[in-house]
Formats: sequence, structure tokens, C-alpha cells
Amino acid sequence: MKHEKIIRRDDGSRVKIEVLLSLGVYSDAVEWRFATYKCEKGKRTWQTAIDPFAYELRGLADRDKKARERHLKLQLATEEEVEAVMLELLAKIKPVVS
Repeated sequence: MKHEKIIRRDDGSRVKIEVLLSLGVYSDAVEWRFATYKCEKGKRTWQTAIDPFAYELRGLADRDKKARERHLKLQLATEEEVEAVMLELLAKIKPVVS
């Protein structure tokens, strides 16, 4: 399931945080993923935090690549903001007990 939130910064730019919750089909595995995008003031296009053609990521091992991607994503949004969006998603799918 996916949830997104747009946060307006003081300088007029906007940051979009997308959170994805994946559940394993044949196991109890739960995986959280997130992405961050930035839209400059006065613009309409969103730019991703990670350049898909970045040469710096090509030579890294998978573990180092994931750590570097996480670091780049957190340049646009703080961990607290990402966690807040995760909690919004959990509240959205929480069952209502009557």
C-alpha cells in the first residue's frame, strides 16, 4: 500500500514523501520503502533525490548502495517527517473496532 504527503518548505519549495508498505505473500515479511521528491518554488515538476544515471552508485556493493540512496533521500526530508508519513499510512489501514 502506498501513501504520500506534500510538505511546503519556508523557502516556497515543496517536498513529496512517498511511503510504501509491502507484505510478503508466502511469509510474514514486512518491508517499508520510501522515496522523496523536490519541487522548486514556482515550478511544477518533481525531481527525485536520486539521479538514476548516477555513476557514483554503479560501483558500490548492494549494501553500500542502499545506504547511499537512503542518505540522498534524507537530504530532502528528515527521518521524523518520513516516520510521520508511515504513521499516517498505518492509521489509514488500521481496522475500526465497533
